This record gives sequence, C-alpha cells and structure tokens, in this order.
Amino acid sequence: MERIEYDEGQRCYIVGSVCTKSGAARIHKAKRLVLGTGTVPYIPDIPACCRHLQGTAVHSSSYLNRKSELQSRGSITVLGSGQSAAEVFYDLLQDIDEYGYELNWITRSPRFFPLEYSKLTLEMTSPEYVDYFHNLPAHKRDRLIQQHKNLYKGINDELISHIYDLLYTKRLSSAIKVNLRTNSELKKAGFNAAAGCFELALFQHEQERHYGHRTEGLILATGYTYRIPDFVERIAARIKWDDKGRFDVQRNYSIDGNGSEIFVQNAELHTHGFVTPDLGMACYRNACIIREMTGKEHYPLETRIAFQQFSAPDAALPQPEPAAV
Repeated sequence: MERIEYDEGQRCYIVGSVCTKSGAARIHKAKRLVLGTGTVPYIPDIPACCRHLQGTAVHSSSYLNRKSELQSRGSITVLGSGQSAAEVFYDLLQDIDEYGYELNWITRSPRFFPLEYSKLTLEMTSPEYVDYFHNLPAHKRDRLIQQHKNLYKGINDELISHIYDLLYTKRLSSAIKVNLRTNSELKKAGFNAAAGCFELALFQHEQERHYGHRTEGLILATGYTYRIPDFVERIAARIKWDDKGRFDVQRNYSIDGNGSEIFVQNAELHTHGFVTPDLGMACYRNACIIREMTGKEHYPLETRIAFQQFSAPDAALPQPEPAAV
C-alpha cells in the first residue's frame, strides 16, 4: 500500500499499491475501506534513550531470530513485565545452567501482575461493556485504559507458576545467577562499545533510589503500538480525529465523517477499551463492520451476553435528602 486518494467525480477511493513479488504498480477503486494494518513493535519514546539502541538491543518480536546470539553473552536482561517478557524470560531460564549466563528481569511495575481471568471480569469483553465504554467522556476512557492494563497486559497465571517452579528447581541443582527487580524504571540507557555491554540507569520508585545496571544482552519486551499509516495522509480531511490526533472511532468502528466509509481494526483502544486486541471480540468487531458495509447482518450479532449492568439505570431512583444536622 502506497497511497489512498478520494475521487469526488467517481465518489470512490483510489488505492495505489505495489505488488511485493513483481514490483508492479496496481490501482484499486473502492467505495469503502477497512484499515487493518495492525500494530508495530514499540520502543519507548520516554525515556528516549531506547531509540538509539535499535540494532544492538533486541525487541521481543525479534527474540527467536537472535536467541543464539543472546545466549552467547555473559549476561542478559529482559526489560518489561507483560506476557512477552515472561515468555522470553522463561525460555532463557530453561538453558541458564547449560550456558552459564546471568539472567535479569526488570520492570517498573510494583510486581509481576497476573492477567485477571475471573468470570465476572471477563464479562467486560462483551458488547455491553463496549457500549458503556464508548459512551464515556474521552478523558475518563483514557484513565480507564491505564487502570485496565492488568486485564490485557499481565502474565498468564500458569506461566507465572511455571517460572517460579523452574527457578526453584534450578536453584536446587546449581548456583544460577538470576535477578528479578520490580519498581525499577529505566531512566537512561547506552551501549558501551569498548566494554561490550549496555549501561542502564534505573530508578527504584518505592525507595526513591537511583542505581546502575550493566548487561551484555538487552531484550526490550515493551510491547506493540498502533501507528497511523502514512498512506492515509491524502484522505486525512475525510477522517474524524480527536483532540490528541487519534482516530475518532465511532461505535460502528468507522472513522470517516459519514460514519459508513472507512473502518478500522485494532486501532480503537482509546474508544472501545481493552477488548480491542482481544481475539474473541475481533470476531464480533468484524461482524459489525461487515454489517455496516453491506447493510445486512451476515453473522448473528449478540447484544447482551453479560449478567451485570455497567451503566446506571436509565430511570434512576430519586436519592433521599440528606438528614438535617
């Protein structure tokens, strides 16, 4: 995909693309668009120190391709506390006594949070909760997304147990070098080429103490993020934007002014909540988009699956007057 333009005369979108196999240019015309470009590896801008480490540090998305290289180092550090960080740490822990490296796991979170999988909490992955969340003011939605991180960015409870059990077993048989540090935020990072190691400046929040850490291998398990694709630049005027420069995604997943032409997939975390990356709810979202584009409900869409109600009753009961003091 290279560019998208809107032709007022033909009342359609002109999509220019290049075939990745032949290099041939192609033109497609469409009345409607669905942007499903996905997310990309996230390297934190704050601290900006991580940006210049690309190429030397390894994002978790490239871990398997560089696993052998990492295991040849004397020390390895995993930065992050989500599922990807846990999977990488667990994988490296299994071979620690064979290779003899030091293995570190560092996170700014106060602990290694498990994913919340209780049944009533899982009801939040429902059409009713999407309705509720979408109708909240934008500032409240942004605050809730921060509070909901352990609902979709935590670690599978079974994996946490496996890590603990493996640590216990390994330490019974050999003196492995393992460190797990919480409450530690990365403030600065650099690569010392002469020493062949990364030098990290960290801040322990609860103790309010700065400390340094050196490691020969660094894995950034910092997740993924959505980036607005460059090819929408020429149709930006047809797209609705919020005051933070994000897509203003409507309840039906459209982002155009007419609410019926341009739809998004997995770009609506800030408007539809933490269910956005949920694979189960992706089926629901896609069925909604197909219905909006075709005008027909090809796949049955449930509207109520939760036992609980997330909103106050429409006809709220009158509140008693406060007692006189």
